[in-house]
Amino acid sequence: MKIFEFCNVTKKFGDKTALDSISLSIDQGDILGYLGPNGAGKTTTIRLLLGLLQPDDGQIMLWGKSIKDENYATTIRRKIGFSLDSPGHFIYTTAYRNLMYYARIYRVANPQEKVSDLLKYFGLWEQRNERVETFSKGMRQKLSLARAFINEPRLLVLDEPTSSLDPNAQRDLKKLLRQYALEKQSTVFFSSHNLAEVEELCTKVTLIKSGKIVFSDDLSIVKERYGNPIVAIELEDSESLPMTVEKLRLLDYVMGCKVGKGQLLIRLKNKQSSKALMKYLMDNEIEFKEFSHITPSLDDIYDKEVLTFE
Repeated sequence: MKIFEFCNVTKKFGDKTALDSISLSIDQGDILGYLGPNGAGKTTTIRLLLGLLQPDDGQIMLWGKSIKDENYATTIRRKIGFSLDSPGHFIYTTAYRNLMYYARIYRVANPQEKVSDLLKYFGLWEQRNERVETFSKGMRQKLSLARAFINEPRLLVLDEPTSSLDPNAQRDLKKLLRQYALEKQSTVFFSSHNLAEVEELCTKVTLIKSGKIVFSDDLSIVKERYGNPIVAIELEDSESLPMTVEKLRLLDYVMGCKVGKGQLLIRLKNKQSSKALMKYLMDNEIEFKEFSHITPSLDDIYDKEVLTFE
């Protein structure tokens, strides 16, 4: 079942096109990693998804119905939980009162019990009666995440949710999201700059660049389709690295080449190029200690599609 769909959605701010006719969907139970450089359109996508903005063109569907359907809007919002880069806490009151306010808005059954459980889970129980203005960034982030779960949402929208968390809290959140998606068959929209985190957690990945979708598919398919083979070579003579790099960059089956930790890292055009590269090294008497293949990571794919591999 499709939880949400963007159908040829365009959003402009004056002369700037933030989203250029994008189409995007996510199925029930999926954890979607939403990637892109700053200014790519990630925040605009989230604001449209939450109904904070309206598209200039195209259609946004949630649970099969248009987000513009006023009779459905209230029902939609009750199914969504979110944590954004600007949490919007009531900073002059306590953490406990903050969550109780939202628990009552969502008409949560047994609100005191639910709020207490969330404060304990996110490590804020001891600070429950402290004013939020005294909280660190990490504590405010935990409170924002606790609020996101207050209504047991069917769709969680999280924008950089681990950015201010310590490693233990990051690990706990990832564990929680996996369990929540599996046990509740809920869906997670996870926007992040942490590529390793997305690769570890997400079942699907979408990359947006300059307001356009570059790819959107299962993580395994993305790695197979967009991940060019990478070979790591350790030369016998490390001083010859710069010259060897320049030579390899001229080969038509070499897509990129750089030095990393005393090795040559070479992105190839396809799997067959590995044999051609080996033959080139031997024919040109370029001696090496090791020639190994590296499975492309999400970081490698992002590097290829967004940055440069010189």
